[in-house]
Amino acid sequence: MNYLERSKKIFIDALMKEPEITREKWDEYAHENYLYSALTLEAHYLTDNEWEKDTSKFELLKKKLMPLAEKRKKWWY
Repeated sequence: MNYLERSKKIFIDALMKEPEITREKWDEYAHENYLYSALTLEAHYLTDNEWEKDTSKFELLKKKLMPLAEKRKKWWY
């Protein structure tokens, strides 16, 4: 598994545990565990249209990946 997929998987796990995770908290966790930062995940998983929106890119990323966390949560529990 490459670092991007590993970071995405662990980010989704973090969303499952703490849906209100902040960008700063994720970046700190990512730095300590050699994962990609919020900015890198945003760059890879948000579309051009999402980048043009005048909202928090991290909140858009969470909203986009939350269904995967919910799907995993149902499967896991």
